[in-house]
Amino acid sequence: MDIAATVKNLTPFEQLCVALITILIGVSGYSLSNSTPSQSILESPEFVNFDPFSDRALAVDDMMQGVIADPTEYNLRIAKNKLLITHWNWSEREVGDNKEEFQEYLLACVQVIDEMQDGKTADTSDMNMKYDKLVNN
Repeated sequence: MDIAATVKNLTPFEQLCVALITILIGVSGYSLSNSTPSQSILESPEFVNFDPFSDRALAVDDMMQGVIADPTEYNLRIAKNKLLITHWNWSEREVGDNKEEFQEYLLACVQVIDEMQDGKTADTSDMNMKYDKLVNN
């Protein structure tokens, strides 16, 4: 069987389809031959030791540092809403060992914002202590 003659007798569309099928077969064979079944990605240290609450605390801390540096009424209101709506609701849905500690940290952040909204100098020691405990746990 002469494959070159058979391909020449195909229409351009049929030739394109044959080329695409050939490429797909080659790519799938390549990816199958390069897979390593020795370790699942879910068993890697990054996933085994991952704490979603500690990770989320980093984002909350960045936001809080920005609010403390520029405590306008708008920034305080937006940060408080984000803490009580976005982050609190997320923590209610999430499962993990540090759930209670994260929620205590969120409440400490809200307390700092409340103090700032009342015109007081905010005491951030409790918030910082809970953050350190959560992240360095």
